[in-house]
Amino acid sequence: MDEKPFMVLDLLDIDEHIVPGFKKLTKQVFDVESVVDTAGELTYRSAVKRLLNKQFQKPEEELIKLLTSHVYDGVLSPKVK
Repeated sequence: MDEKPFMVLDLLDIDEHIVPGFKKLTKQVFDVESVVDTAGELTYRSAVKRLLNKQFQKPEEELIKLLTSHVYDGVLSPKVK
Protein backbone atom coordinates (compact mmCIF):
# COMPACT_ATOMS: atom_id res chain seq x y z
CA MET A 1 0.00 0.00 0.00
CA ASP A 2 1.10 3.54 -0.66
CA GLU A 3 1.93 5.76 2.26
CA LYS A 4 -0.54 8.36 0.98
CA PRO A 5 -3.84 7.45 -0.68
CA PHE A 6 -4.11 8.35 -4.36
CA MET A 7 -7.83 9.11 -4.01
CA VAL A 8 -10.06 10.11 -1.12
CA LEU A 9 -13.86 10.18 -1.21
CA ASP A 10 -15.59 12.39 1.33
CA LEU A 11 -19.22 11.28 1.31
CA LEU A 12 -20.27 14.54 2.96
CA ASP A 13 -18.56 16.63 0.28
CA ILE A 14 -18.20 14.65 -2.95
CA ASP A 15 -15.74 16.11 -5.45
CA GLU A 16 -17.28 15.51 -8.89
CA HIS A 17 -13.80 15.50 -10.46
CA ILE A 18 -12.86 12.20 -8.81
CA VAL A 19 -16.10 10.33 -9.57
CA PRO A 20 -14.80 9.07 -12.96
CA GLY A 21 -11.77 7.66 -11.14
CA PHE A 22 -14.00 5.73 -8.76
CA LYS A 23 -16.07 4.41 -11.68
CA LYS A 24 -12.89 2.76 -12.99
CA LEU A 25 -12.81 0.68 -9.80
CA THR A 26 -16.18 -0.96 -10.40
CA LYS A 27 -16.32 -4.65 -11.32
CA GLN A 28 -17.85 -4.01 -14.76
CA VAL A 29 -14.97 -1.85 -16.05
CA PHE A 30 -12.06 -2.72 -13.75
CA ASP A 31 -8.72 -2.58 -15.59
CA VAL A 32 -5.52 -2.71 -13.53
CA GLU A 33 -3.51 -0.61 -16.01
CA SER A 34 -6.19 2.08 -16.07
CA VAL A 35 -6.35 2.15 -12.26
CA VAL A 36 -2.56 2.45 -11.99
CA ASP A 37 -2.54 5.28 -14.55
CA THR A 38 -5.33 7.09 -12.69
CA ALA A 39 -3.56 6.62 -9.37
CA GLY A 40 -0.37 8.13 -10.75
CA GLU A 41 -2.22 11.05 -12.29
CA LEU A 42 -4.16 11.77 -9.10
CA THR A 43 -1.02 11.48 -6.97
CA TYR A 44 0.82 14.10 -9.03
CA ARG A 45 -2.24 16.32 -9.36
CA SER A 46 -2.70 16.32 -5.57
CA ALA A 47 0.99 17.09 -5.06
CA VAL A 48 0.82 20.03 -7.48
CA LYS A 49 -2.31 21.38 -5.77
CA ARG A 50 -0.59 21.20 -2.36
CA LEU A 51 2.50 22.92 -3.75
CA LEU A 52 0.47 25.70 -5.37
CA ASN A 53 -1.53 26.24 -2.20
CA LYS A 54 1.70 26.47 -0.21
CA GLN A 55 3.19 28.91 -2.73
CA PHE A 56 0.10 31.12 -2.64
CA GLN A 57 0.29 31.26 1.15
CA LYS A 58 4.03 32.00 1.30
CA PRO A 59 5.63 32.28 -2.16
CA GLU A 60 9.30 31.47 -2.56
CA GLU A 61 11.64 34.12 -3.94
CA GLU A 62 12.25 32.09 -7.09
CA LEU A 63 8.52 31.97 -7.91
CA ILE A 64 8.12 35.71 -7.31
CA LYS A 65 10.99 36.43 -9.71
CA LEU A 66 9.61 34.07 -12.34
CA LEU A 67 6.09 35.50 -12.29
CA THR A 68 7.09 39.15 -12.13
CA SER A 69 9.53 38.70 -15.02
CA HIS A 70 6.52 37.94 -17.22
CA VAL A 71 4.50 40.99 -16.23
CA TYR A 72 6.97 43.63 -15.02
CA ASP A 73 9.87 45.14 -17.00
CA GLY A 74 11.43 47.30 -14.29
CA VAL A 75 13.78 46.57 -11.42
CA LEU A 76 12.40 44.02 -8.98
CA SER A 77 12.50 46.11 -5.83
CA PRO A 78 11.03 45.07 -2.46
CA LYS A 79 8.10 47.38 -3.14
CA VAL A 80 7.35 45.66 -6.45
CA LYS A 81 7.53 42.23 -4.78
